[in-house]
Amino acid sequence: AYGELETFVQVGGVTTLNDYAAVSRLLENIPGTRRVSIFETNGGTATFSVVVRGGAQAVDRALSGSTRLTRVGVSNAQLVYEYRP
Repeated sequence: AYGELETFVQVGGVTTLNDYAAVSRLLENIPGTRRVSIFETNGGTATFSVVVRGGAQAVDRALSGSTRLTRVGVSNAQLVYEYRP
């Protein structure tokens, strides 16, 4: 059993309110997610705080098959994705 961990997910390509909403929904749909909130925005990049059972590994596993969020790396211990609407 994994505990709930706060994980920061940085997503590039987020420029409109629709993008924010769509990415929030994608993150909320990860199994075991309790809370998703915007942590920081900077230009076309948004960093989301995701409280999820299993932490970063659970996020990475859940998004590995996503066509809209593509993993581009890890930066400062944050998962980094690119959003493609």
